[in-house]
Amino acid sequence: MIRKRSVTLLITVVFVFMLQGSSMAAEIDGGEGGTPFNITDSEGRFAFENVTGDSHVVWVDGRTLPERHRFDDMLRVTVSASSNASARSGKMILEASLSDSKITGRLYADLNDNTIFDDGDEPLAGVSIFDPPEIRFLIISWPTEAGQLIQPVKNIMQKHPEITIKVRNTDQARMNLTETEQLIEWADIVYISNVQTTNGPSGPVPDLLMSMKSQGKLNGKVIAAYPNPYHCFPVTRLTNINNTRFVDANGTELTDSQLQAIFDSVSRAVPPKTPLMVLRELQQQYPAMASYLKFQEYKTSDTASPENREQGLMYLLALAFPGRGYNFTEPVIVPKYALYRNGRLYYNFTDYEQFLTPGRPTVGITSWMALTWERGDLLMLDRLISEMESRGINVIATIAQGNPVDGTPVINAMRSYFFDSQNRTRIQGLITLQSFKIGGATAAIAERMIMDNNILVFRSLVVSDSEETWYISDSGMDFTSITSQIVLPEFQGQILTMVTASTRKTIDTVTGLRLNAISPLMSA
Repeated sequence: MIRKRSVTLLITVVFVFMLQGSSMAAEIDGGEGGTPFNITDSEGRFAFENVTGDSHVVWVDGRTLPERHRFDDMLRVTVSASSNASARSGKMILEASLSDSKITGRLYADLNDNTIFDDGDEPLAGVSIFDPPEIRFLIISWPTEAGQLIQPVKNIMQKHPEITIKVRNTDQARMNLTETEQLIEWADIVYISNVQTTNGPSGPVPDLLMSMKSQGKLNGKVIAAYPNPYHCFPVTRLTNINNTRFVDANGTELTDSQLQAIFDSVSRAVPPKTPLMVLRELQQQYPAMASYLKFQEYKTSDTASPENREQGLMYLLALAFPGRGYNFTEPVIVPKYALYRNGRLYYNFTDYEQFLTPGRPTVGITSWMALTWERGDLLMLDRLISEMESRGINVIATIAQGNPVDGTPVINAMRSYFFDSQNRTRIQGLITLQSFKIGGATAAIAERMIMDNNILVFRSLVVSDSEETWYISDSGMDFTSITSQIVLPEFQGQILTMVTASTRKTIDTVTGLRLNAISPLMSA
């Protein structure tokens, strides 16, 4: 069992002795694709006639409000048939109801704070009110990707108030099948990624999806299902977005083995080819799958970024609802590694030198981009940097793309930032926040760099429980964490290990996703 200690202080002692407004309303893409809108009258009233669909989102274009009533929050309500709804932001109240194919409502400033429109209130005239039919988007993906999609999802919902997106990771979906079925029935479009277990295509969520298909409960829904990094082809074949067909250029249906080979060729692209290059070749080879495969371009190791993931989701929405006028941009190749400080990425070491004081000992930090920057989970990095600097130690913190197999970006980050142009080390110690071996399949290169320069490597451990649970537990770290964070790193010479953080589980209030955030131990 890993002993409980005062963490960050002890890490620091080891190294001491060895040596970011704009208004939300202004960002709304209002009225695109012919979205119905109305102007409030002198009494603040509005109406939409002959509406179709059983759910609508009514929202205020804050840009058209009187200056004294401008606000930064989104003011929107979702109305269903024969229902009333209201929402408040500060003094502003938006009311709406849907009945007999007509939406009526009022916008006013509740000056006397009684939540009732009366003589003491101010009706707001001349304000644009939008009424697009609601689009209900459900995402079920493995925990890493689900976390990476949180900020892109929030950006989309901010810019397109008619889109409601719920996100569940595969663990959530598996543990609450009743809710999962309800969400699937609720959704207009469903994006599914890696819902199966590594042992095969069956499992609670795949079985649920196939059962719902047999009952006709998926009829009328737009589905985009992807198998990687593992394979679950019964679920994958539920895909119908943009009339996707899993056939070759001659129209012959692809077998599961052939589909697996397609996705393997992307994830195991052999240099000089990259996954992005392979995907574009595959779109030429399998035209009936071209639009389906194109979505993968937005999340390869060449393009992995919050901005590209947002555009990828907009791409799916544009395919699913072509008449709504949704726009997207092409994926942009992004750097695979960078320096990190104070919520920003730096790509040039010269720009980063402002944070380093000559003559002080220096430590480096390595971390995976997918688990830090892309998820917005930066608290542990910020805490380590702050504690080190408060004790007179320089920090060169790197964030890189990577996984247990592909460690090339991590190696390139180390070469670029931990060593100068004469190949002299800038660091005397290294803290790694990533699991398994540094460098993945190229671990031998990292080991040579570490040993040749006599760099002490410290593995910062993260327990999967909350801090409170871990402190009273007799079992310590779980088997998987011990293997990935201690056993394999020790084979690489990372012999100094210490628990520095716990896992804080929260529910995102906007999307419903259960987030596992890394939280520094309070005893540090």
